[in-house]
Amino acid sequence: MYLEVIVGLPQNDDAADFERQVVAAQRAGAECLRSACLGGRRYENFTSFEQWKSFVAESHKRIALVVPILEKHRLPLGLENHKDWTAEEMVDLIERHSSEFLGVCLDTGKNISLLDDPMDTIAKLAPFAVTTHFKDVAVKEYSEGFLLSEVLGHGILDLGQVVDSIRKASSSRVFRAASSPCDPDRPARACGGRQAPRRTSRGRHRGALRP
Repeated sequence: MYLEVIVGLPQNDDAADFERQVVAAQRAGAECLRSACLGGRRYENFTSFEQWKSFVAESHKRIALVVPILEKHRLPLGLENHKDWTAEEMVDLIERHSSEFLGVCLDTGKNISLLDDPMDTIAKLAPFAVTTHFKDVAVKEYSEGFLLSEVLGHGILDLGQVVDSIRKASSSRVFRAASSPCDPDRPARACGGRQAPRRTSRGRHRGALRP
């Protein structure tokens, strides 16, 4: 059985709670931790460049706090590209805090919302991947941008090529599949400045797949 635990990054200078999460995850048998710097979406959370710069500085501060703890307990953490960092920004983030226990939870679809090419995102982030959020996405034109929907196997990504690219570049062999089933004419997520109308979907499927 593969166990991966979601943890929260420190919200202030006190990393004691983060370490408690790491210890608990390790005792439960976790092989990897997962987190993200931003819970929302970059294009919705920030209304000014100053807000963005403050977020960047705070993210570096939080990561600097957790790296020694990860190294102490020798448990890797994957930061998900969660509609916050472009691929290039994510690479810079990981390299600046260089540690064998800090890597990426590679989401194969989310960076389309930041206008990153998905295969380029995968190529850039796969060498740092310690786990994945494996998905396919459908794209639809929208009056204020475009709509995204998670539709595993029915979207725009060549999933075989995605898997091959990650296998060649990463030591990770975990592919966590994610899909939010919905009517393809009513995509579940919007990119373009505001949320699109969505149909409630209870069928959020997640699982760990190992080749």
